[in-house]
Amino acid sequence: MHRVGCIAGSVLCSLLLLTGVVRAQPSDRVRAEAKQNARAAATAWLARVDDGDFEESWETAAVLLQERVPREQWEDEGRELRDSLRALSGRTRTMVQYRDTLRRAPSGPFVILMYRSSFDGGRVEELLLTVREEGAWKVAGYQVTPLRHDRARPSSLFESSGSS
Repeated sequence: MHRVGCIAGSVLCSLLLLTGVVRAQPSDRVRAEAKQNARAAATAWLARVDDGDFEESWETAAVLLQERVPREQWEDEGRELRDSLRALSGRTRTMVQYRDTLRRAPSGPFVILMYRSSFDGGRVEELLLTVREEGAWKVAGYQVTPLRHDRARPSSLFESSGSS
């Protein structure tokens, strides 16, 4: 009888632990809301970048981006990149992905967004990393990769020039 009680107790503890793990996972509704809010934040942030307002885009970015890329570097490299791309002619979102965690990043949650964009200077793929920070979704990383046959190295304003 004592053995059955121990087994039943172990099963109950296991079920409680499993229930706790399941509850810790965000629901589909929470993930959908996160994606929607992150998309809205990314759209507003990209509008600033499209307008050449790099100071404001840095100011409204997540601390993660601000700590990795100094403001002056962000503004200089942003202007250089956008000058080479010239005017935006179209942007299509191709992916939105929710992640609870990411390797090499502080706590999440995160939403990753990918766009195929056309500019007068060429076509690119834009990758944005957003994170929930202080109750709002903010851009924590931005990478632009040319869509050409030569597959030039991506331009990333997410990492400072001294990082690997």
